[in-house]
Amino acid sequence: MCWVPREGPGTGGALRAPPAGASSVSRSLGHMGAPDGVGGALKNLADRIVAYGTSIPDADTLFEQLNHNSSVRLFKITEEDITTSGELVPPYLKAVPGTMRIHQKGSSEKESVETVLEVGKWVLVEYDAGLFPGTITQIVNDQYEVDTMSCAGANKFYFPSVRFDGEKVWYFFHDIKSIIPEPQPATSSARHFCVLPEIWAKYSNSCRP
Repeated sequence: MCWVPREGPGTGGALRAPPAGASSVSRSLGHMGAPDGVGGALKNLADRIVAYGTSIPDADTLFEQLNHNSSVRLFKITEEDITTSGELVPPYLKAVPGTMRIHQKGSSEKESVETVLEVGKWVLVEYDAGLFPGTITQIVNDQYEVDTMSCAGANKFYFPSVRFDGEKVWYFFHDIKSIIPEPQPATSSARHFCVLPEIWAKYSNSCRP
């Protein structure tokens, strides 16, 4: 499917927040381009539709549900459409070498991190120019839902006493800076916690309380 924004603000739909106990809905996908952001929002909308009890067994149903509940204009592209378009490409045109592998390139450090990312791991993520520790709670395709601690200052975090549906945020791999040990108490009262100083110094950005 491809997308074209419709007139009107945002990409939300007619649905409201799911009832208590339903699957969490992400509110952000980190830093990304517009196509990635719209795609992530549509994935989350599909999660919400399923949370309300609607089954999505195939691509046609998904297309219909998203068209009905989203302000993003969608177009269904079939394999026949792709084949027809491919036949229109002049045979003398050559593909750019390595195009399909460009998105897979990365530093050896990041590649080694990716092989061990799993649910329950403590990680340091970047969100809105700040760094936050948290645990991975879900992994879907190349996106990671992370339950982060709240920030009280530079490398000072706490566990919120109240949690709300939808607070957990989905991140792309490039937003996960490092796997980290569980944060340690930063004060004698153990109210605030900190990331190991050497890890924080390596990845530090300004953390907004």
